[in-house]
Amino acid sequence: MRSAILLLSVLSAVLASPAGLDALQPRAAADNTVSVKSADNFCMIMPRNPHTNIGDSEHPGGMKTYCSASGHYDSSQGLIPGGFWRKAAFKTGSGKNGGRYAQLTGCINPGLLDRLNPRDGGGQYDSSGGAGGRGNPQGSACLGYNHYVELVEPSSSRACIRCCDDPADCPTNKGASESFLSPYTLRGIELILILLYHCPQIRKAARLLSQAIITVEAYHFLDFAWSRTTHTRTME
Repeated sequence: MRSAILLLSVLSAVLASPAGLDALQPRAAADNTVSVKSADNFCMIMPRNPHTNIGDSEHPGGMKTYCSASGHYDSSQGLIPGGFWRKAAFKTGSGKNGGRYAQLTGCINPGLLDRLNPRDGGGQYDSSGGAGGRGNPQGSACLGYNHYVELVEPSSSRACIRCCDDPADCPTNKGASESFLSPYTLRGIELILILLYHCPQIRKAARLLSQAIITVEAYHFLDFAWSRTTHTRTME
């Protein structure tokens, strides 16, 4: 009788806590699980086969978990080499409705992970999208959180992974720019500095844009100067 009462007490305590509820829920396989604990401790979904575009990997068996050395905890998981993140920022906080989130955002060296095709425009993995909202890959999950969304863009040398309690903080219908610039990710200026100074493709695009702006401004100045000169001569 005392054993039964003790068992009921323990079960009640477990059910009363969110962590306890998570413990009773079936876990995703280790090679279908992501995690975001720090800039050095993380796991991400990547193509299972070498030199594969993100979009081409999106089929059953085409994706697999790859982890940093400190995040790796199971032999079924692949290993992401050190230096994969050229520059990254880790952030935790509360989202729109007060739910927790953890995120890792920044610039990557896609050539260091042979699963990726450096020329690939990239794509998205998540726990709530895909067919029937079952995730892509199906059944994938984030350790300690209810949802996750991950963006990998090899050709732009950038990536982002966010784990959330609340699905509102891990939307699966946002474009890359919206996800990277979300107010629930990083302070805007911090993210801009990371992307401009550590992502080569973005830095190049920004430089070309600034040159184009300078060219346009110079054209308008010369056009204005020419019109003033013409007007002065006409007056004379």
